[in-house]
Amino acid sequence: MLIEPEVKILSIIDKRGYIHLDEFIEISLNKLELSYYRSGNPLGKNGDFITAPEISQLYGEIVGLFIANYVKENHLKEFDLIELGPGKGTLMKDIVRVLSTIFKNEIHYDIHFVEINKNFQNNLKEKFSDCIIHLSDDTLPNKNSIYVANEFFDAFPIVQAHKIDNKLYETIITKDSGKLIFDKKEIRKEYEALFDLDKFSSNQVIEKSPAAILLFEALVNRILKNKGMMIIMDYGYISEQNVSTLQSIKNNKKTNFFDSIGKQDLTSNVNFNELLKILDKKKIKNKLIRTQRKFLIENGINYRAEVLIRKNKEKKTEILNQVSRLIDIDKMGTLFKFLQFSSN
Repeated sequence: MLIEPEVKILSIIDKRGYIHLDEFIEISLNKLELSYYRSGNPLGKNGDFITAPEISQLYGEIVGLFIANYVKENHLKEFDLIELGPGKGTLMKDIVRVLSTIFKNEIHYDIHFVEINKNFQNNLKEKFSDCIIHLSDDTLPNKNSIYVANEFFDAFPIVQAHKIDNKLYETIITKDSGKLIFDKKEIRKEYEALFDLDKFSSNQVIEKSPAAILLFEALVNRILKNKGMMIIMDYGYISEQNVSTLQSIKNNKKTNFFDSIGKQDLTSNVNFNELLKILDKKKIKNKLIRTQRKFLIENGINYRAEVLIRKNKEKKTEILNQVSRLIDIDKMGTLFKFLQFSSN
């Protein structure tokens, strides 16, 4: 039985002959009531994928310690703590535990979430009784804020550009003998300016997300206006990939991109260059990007692991395996990046 997103996508293809890649992703994941991120339950061992906070409490604790240091250095007594796409709230739970241990009642912060999934919304209200949930960034408060975004930007729709015979084309999806396939079409006029044709080489693929760029710039403006800090944790790259990074995941396994439309996760690696360009344009000097491995080690994950092992000796192997998964070069260590910046 076809569900709402698949019906919508197929109807567009039947009517127009094709659908743009970013449209396909947006309808599959976000746009409709039964789109994946609105109605599914994707996180965890029984879901479709596991994020770093679900792997080990140490991940959230290190992020919490980083935030605590920022609060201390800037002598903050009151602020908003905002997470974009919190899912089950596992990361925030670990952050709050660290802040409560360090500061007791010395600081006050309100917790805000931007979350469109109804299942997750109910879960968050149970875990954080006083939290405020937003469907978009438009309703976020105009106050000094600390923003956290873990595996948030990788789910935004992307435009894939290709250079053929000195012209720009983009990835579309069409039908061939009744089956969905990838194809190319001359790029839409409104997206031409995003890509520099002269810097393209043949057979190169460059991915950018107009939606992510727009949102990120709005968040940067908000932080500049109201003061604050943001930390983004996601898998992505700084040097150009030049190949497609699209992938689809269901039941913690890679799948065919056209299977289970609206019922599986569609992601791509984050083009951090585009985010850094916006920070440069806004003349933000206080910024740093590094690998997940470097961030976690420099902020004390190995020391925290030793402390945790001393308290839970029977879980030593489990804890060490979790840390290995987070920081090893052949696992999440270098593919995942941490981008931090602040208004001051």
